[in-house]
Amino acid sequence: MPFLSSLAYFGEVEVKPENPAVLNNVDCVYAPFPRDVFFAGDPSWGVYTTDGNLILEAAYRRGPELQLIGQSPARDLSGRSLDVEQAEHIYFGALIPHYGHFLVGSLARAWFAAQPDNVDQPLLCHSDHAIHDHFRGYMGVLTSALGLKPERFVAPTNEVRFRNLTIPAPAFLEQKLAHEAFLPPMRRIGDALGEGAPLESEPRPVWLSKSRMGINSVAHIANEAELEEVLVSFGFDIVYPEQLTLPQQIDLFSNRQNIFGFAGSAFHNHIFSRQRPRITCITLDKFINTNFLILDKLNASDTRYLYPFDNIENIEISGYICSRKIKDINRFARELLEISSLPTRNKIPGLAFADKSLTGSAMIYNANCLPDLAGESYRDTLTKLHHELSPAAYLEIGTLTGGTLALSRSPSIAIDPKFQITSEVIGEKSVCLFYQLESDTFFRDYTPEALLGSALDFTFLDGMHHCEFLLRDFMNAERHSAPFGVIALHDCIPVEIPMTDRTQNGTPPIAPHRGGWWTGDVWRTVLALKRHRTDLNILCLDSAPTGLVLISRLDPTSTLLNDRYESIVNDMLAMDLATMTVAKFMQEVDVTPTAAYHSPGSLAAALRR
Repeated sequence: MPFLSSLAYFGEVEVKPENPAVLNNVDCVYAPFPRDVFFAGDPSWGVYTTDGNLILEAAYRRGPELQLIGQSPARDLSGRSLDVEQAEHIYFGALIPHYGHFLVGSLARAWFAAQPDNVDQPLLCHSDHAIHDHFRGYMGVLTSALGLKPERFVAPTNEVRFRNLTIPAPAFLEQKLAHEAFLPPMRRIGDALGEGAPLESEPRPVWLSKSRMGINSVAHIANEAELEEVLVSFGFDIVYPEQLTLPQQIDLFSNRQNIFGFAGSAFHNHIFSRQRPRITCITLDKFINTNFLILDKLNASDTRYLYPFDNIENIEISGYICSRKIKDINRFARELLEISSLPTRNKIPGLAFADKSLTGSAMIYNANCLPDLAGESYRDTLTKLHHELSPAAYLEIGTLTGGTLALSRSPSIAIDPKFQITSEVIGEKSVCLFYQLESDTFFRDYTPEALLGSALDFTFLDGMHHCEFLLRDFMNAERHSAPFGVIALHDCIPVEIPMTDRTQNGTPPIAPHRGGWWTGDVWRTVLALKRHRTDLNILCLDSAPTGLVLISRLDPTSTLLNDRYESIVNDMLAMDLATMTVAKFMQEVDVTPTAAYHSPGSLAAALRR
């Protein structure tokens, strides 16, 4: 038996035909999400009766016993002076910043909120930060498809007494049960976003890969990239869900007959499709979250769950909640084909993934539209650098949400004109300084050595994607760096011409999954540095998705770039990538695979030559 298919799960699977309960005209007290504690561990938030009892229809509960996630069953509300809201509202629930939980948890009351009679009422919700920030991503895409406009959502930051709140109970109780009422709004989303191509259009199997998700993903398979190579040889297409738009992900389940992959939230998207491909989901443990099975039952999907019981092992990799490794890749792929009754490659029509777009239509790569970079995620490379360089002073420009700042364990400076920090970023740092201003202004008014106590020995530049901006950021960073320091430049290796526009999203991508990928014209800065500063050690890596350029042998005393600044900028702006071609650019800058620096310490050694 190559795979174990009888898996344990959390409780029984139940789908109820009747609609959930609805409480009308409730007089209650709204307590917001905490601002300094993750909501799942804080008992203070929720919707309570005026005498302090939690209203279960408004609670967030999950698991076989429907335990509360955060929240307290009762609170003492006596003697409180509260703002009062008289207008009618509908309770929408908690906006959970995790795709899978948002889908089955936050959208669990959409069955009521999206009904035609309710489209004008404001929606009361719990949110961990400003509402408009949530709706820039998938939350906005999904709710807009239901006709729920972002301006309808309200999330007070203080306790408020609502005199007239309608509370629909959720149609999906995670890991417990669902109501059939959950399905119609999901179908409505699918109809609004997807194209719904017929299943017969694409018989070749597709593998949904996690290999490019980077650190901090829930589950990680260390050698999945090796598995992809074998699967491609068997005729599979490889898809990286996080590189697709949500409509493209939904379309996968409408225009593919066989979908495979390790278990993850991407598989939940079949709930949006009226088509029912055959899904083979590989679990990393001998159990499967009941949410998967409830969605399967709701949508009558053809899904099976397999566990490679004797061909998988646990490993420890920093930055991941859990990591696994397939022991024998070739055996895994062969047995997967056998159990799936799929034909071998010579019986499968079409080309391998490298010659196809992610939605199945013909995709012909050329010198100005290359396949995706195949290296490890740029954040994985940065993590390796922090470990191998052990910097005493770190600076980064372009922090935004804080994902790269969180990788540093050193005294750090973060510079961004508008921070949008969404997670814990300080960690073990003894010093972490935030400067919300333009980088030119920072270097004019401040000295990193004075702030951190030593010259910079690691800098990450990810600011404005215009070549002259990056050139100035490099000049300023080098001036304050130690001679043995390293400066990393992000987004300098484009794989197609449209992403090099000086205006973000100015031209639609050639490969559809690259929507939102923007390098700007900072590729010009790399060429300028290679041509004018031959003393520098410049290493260009194929870190996904748009490269990482590492520069060492710095000279803080050099004035060459400053002396020639205007002429260099003029030369850069005269460069024409379409004429040069993306392929020749990669040749000139000598893009190197990250796999060449797999051995511990090898990357730092290459930079210190």
